[in-house]
Amino acid sequence: MNGWLFLLLLLLLICGLVIAGVIILQRSRTKASFRDDDRFWSGGYVYNNPDDRALFVPNRFDLGMTMNFGHPLARPIGIGCLLLLLLPPLVVAILRFLKP
Repeated sequence: MNGWLFLLLLLLLICGLVIAGVIILQRSRTKASFRDDDRFWSGGYVYNNPDDRALFVPNRFDLGMTMNFGHPLARPIGIGCLLLLLLPPLVVAILRFLKP
């Protein structure tokens, strides 16, 4: 089982590096825009602005970043994160079920 844990940690590290790279690139290319408009925030925490080129934007109230769900890459990244969370337990369950 140590091999699975190593692969999972390696995959999480790679995903974290990719997301950090995207954030750095977006910060260097994105012009400042007015992001505090209420029509772009759903519940104050979900940002959706298709006209904003930034994939990650600063949170409105808290520290940190949130994803711009109006960006074309937001959906594939969100689905990929869900798969990262759901796929390993599913694979383990299937392997245990198939084990004689």
